[in-house]
Amino acid sequence: MKQLFLLLAAFFVPTAFAQSANEVCFYENGYYGGASKCYSHNNRSTTIDWVGSEWNDKFSSVKVGSNVKVTAFDNSYKAGESWTYTKNTNWVGAANDRISSFEISPVSNIVTINNIFDSVFAIILERRKNEAIAKFGNKTWANYHWLGAHNAHVNTGEAWWAVANQRKSYEDLLNSGVRVLNLDIHDSTSRGNRDVYLCHGSCWGLIGTHYVTSMPTFRGALNRIGAWLRQNPLEVVTITLEDNVDYRVLFDAALRNGNVSDLLFNPNTGVSGGQWPKLSQMVIDNKRLVILSSKSSNADANNGVGYDKTYLTENYWSLGFWGGDTSCSARWDGISLNNAGKAFHMSHFRSVGSMVGAAVDNSYSKLSSRINNECFNASGGRLPNILLLDYPDIGAGMQMVDELNRRN
Repeated sequence: MKQLFLLLAAFFVPTAFAQSANEVCFYENGYYGGASKCYSHNNRSTTIDWVGSEWNDKFSSVKVGSNVKVTAFDNSYKAGESWTYTKNTNWVGAANDRISSFEISPVSNIVTINNIFDSVFAIILERRKNEAIAKFGNKTWANYHWLGAHNAHVNTGEAWWAVANQRKSYEDLLNSGVRVLNLDIHDSTSRGNRDVYLCHGSCWGLIGTHYVTSMPTFRGALNRIGAWLRQNPLEVVTITLEDNVDYRVLFDAALRNGNVSDLLFNPNTGVSGGQWPKLSQMVIDNKRLVILSSKSSNADANNGVGYDKTYLTENYWSLGFWGGDTSCSARWDGISLNNAGKAFHMSHFRSVGSMVGAAVDNSYSKLSSRINNECFNASGGRLPNILLLDYPDIGAGMQMVDELNRRN
């Protein structure tokens, strides 16, 4: 830490602790020409009540030492109009040939640690702002296009699942370009309501199908996702919840213990009239985690979680067992796919996940055909903002999302 501080100090403030000059010199002409008269202080304020008949009303420029502030006056004894100088001034302007008295005093040239880190932070913030604008342009969360992982916790990268939807951990999914993680959360009364768990349909039933013995928690997932976001300061991540938690107190506790409150974007207060802020602004503000729940009772401004039906319109989730149902109909009653006031969430996976099925379903031809020929018309001429897939690292999911962002 000490070495870093010294390096920053040398780079940003090369004269931070140098001995500063205590002298001020007045010149007869502009640009420091002609005869001159110099004065100094001994680290305390010094007043020259009158410059004397030889120099009265004769100064036109001034050189100011790095540890000097000088206030010059129109009349003797610090009377009349005044002018203050803290740096070399090659033409004193309105004070030309008018100075009769002045006061010189020391100024601190010591740059504190806080000054240095404030400067460093300002530089980093400005760089992040420019990088965020270059990355996202003027797009908002609701008109960008994101690759999503269905049942991101049901992955064989971390636990044994007989039937899985993913093969990579959260971190590996995010590193591969996924930016929307879909999670299925439960609070089972049979387990004493100690925590909010990540299961599949139920936290009981068949091991490897509904749950795994390690019983991963929602707060644990949040911790890890938050850590990844802190390591990747230009990225925005969304969590969509299939929310089966009946105990709000447990839901809120999981959020608190997930250590993501500093990153959480609150759509309840941050989205006005359906208008999201620019993604670049979310990055600058460091509010880069969006959580949307399927349960309205667990979503409000108090905990910063949004209700998914407020912000999304979604198609029916399944392609069928064999993957042949590529129609695009609304999943939720009363919320049509062509509701332009909401982002379009497109699910594209089978009733039972498999890598073989994903290899077929995530092909460029099948994705492109369904998006352009089925969902585009059903959604009122819109492209999907979220493309949620099983095994999004297999096939052309990332290619498709990149193409959508170029098209829009």
